[in-house]
Amino acid sequence: AVVSTQSTGDCGEGVTRIVPCYDGKPVANATQTLSIGGANLTQYMVELMSEQGYSFTTQFERDIVRDIKERKCYVAQHPGKEETSSTNYELPGGTLISIEDQQHRCPESFFKPAVIGKDSEEGIHLKVAESINGCSSDIIPLLYDYIQLFGGSSLFPGLQARLQRELKDLPNTPQTSVRVTAPPERKYSSWIGGSIFSDLDYPESWVSLQQYQEEGAQRSCTQFIL
Repeated sequence: AVVSTQSTGDCGEGVTRIVPCYDGKPVANATQTLSIGGANLTQYMVELMSEQGYSFTTQFERDIVRDIKERKCYVAQHPGKEETSSTNYELPGGTLISIEDQQHRCPESFFKPAVIGKDSEEGIHLKVAESINGCSSDIIPLLYDYIQLFGGSSLFPGLQARLQRELKDLPNTPQTSVRVTAPPERKYSSWIGGSIFSDLDYPESWVSLQQYQEEGAQRSCTQFIL
């Protein structure tokens, strides 16, 4: 089913997109993009691990770091006061390495993009607020009350609670309910949504294989491929 009114944060491999939806349709002029995704966090984790003397240079080794990131990292609720307990990770050869504060420093870049060199970027909480506040005033409370996280990079433990708290603490947040949810199936939400859409009767949105082959990806920017 199509959700009528919600704000979605799709944290993917390349970018994070914040899309407010009303009456089942995205509010295009209020959509925001944060140029941080899973690939950026993996690279940052490589750099953080090098601080401990670990070197990961080949693609195979970078895949190991990606696995470390996905298995061991979490979002701190109060990063300045975080007391990190070290955790071990077993490399393919059986060697154990220790993961220290990299566990929470890596995903902290969602909130502080400057740590990965993106000084001009705002944190995800500011992007979400900017997106919602750019909508019509009568639906803003509804959007704040139904914020959903999607995508593989939204799976970090603690992201949901931290984002909700950061939004509540912003001075321009309306005095209303702020609710961030993280569906358990969010890693596959894009695929699930695509499968649902394919069952709906929207022929005006379809692109035939022949049209796609003739016109390329540009044709699919505003339509879906059949």
